Amino acid sequence: MVKNMLSVLKLQEIIFNMYKLFKNIIDKILSLIFIILLFPILLIFIIYIKIKTGGSAFYSHIRIGKEGQPFKMYKLKTMYDNSDEILKNYLLDNPSEKLYWEKYFCLKNDPRIIKPFGKIARKFSIDEIPQFINVLKGDMSLIGPRPVPENEEKLFSRESILLRRTIKPGITGLWQISGRSDLSYEEKINLDLEYINKISLIFDLKILFKTPMTVFNSKGAY
Repeated sequence: MVKNMLSVLKLQEIIFNMYKLFKNIIDKILSLIFIILLFPILLIFIIYIKIKTGGSAFYSHIRIGKEGQPFKMYKLKTMYDNSDEILKNYLLDNPSEKLYWEKYFCLKNDPRIIKPFGKIARKFSIDEIPQFINVLKGDMSLIGPRPVPENEEKLFSRESILLRRTIKPGITGLWQISGRSDLSYEEKINLDLEYINKISLIFDLKILFKTPMTVFNSKGAY
């Protein structure tokens, strides 16, 4: 009986290692293709943001990755440089928006966003394109739980933290195709954990194929 259980566990380990190998290959190939195809669109936004702000069109933020390793996650800059100050003052002046922020960690009419291109970039996830570089570097995967900053990770239960750290974070995932920013923060966390518990190549492909439709629909994107 014990021998049979060990055999099953060994088989599961082999299958999971094969899954990780195939997923890594798919991640690298598709990320390279997406960068090439989407670069002309990205270039338009880069030029606009540089003209509008006079600074870099990109920014990076430290997020927690697999096994708790911190990494720089890249994004197209869609907010003003003094965004923290803008947000603080806005929430002080708008108590109802403060309540919304505390529940969803986002705002439908975010005053920090560079308009109009910043809003368009976020609506259609153009600001996420630089994260394909993170995938090529091995920091992220195309599909996985969204990477969070250390201060947000501390809000999770210990079990959730350990589970999230078993795999690479992703550009898209289960909550992105299930409502995006219309979901509460707790719902997003639960959907990330559901993805990890159901993880498989078929499940990844299902999420991957549904993502473009979600992006073009732009529902729940602010």
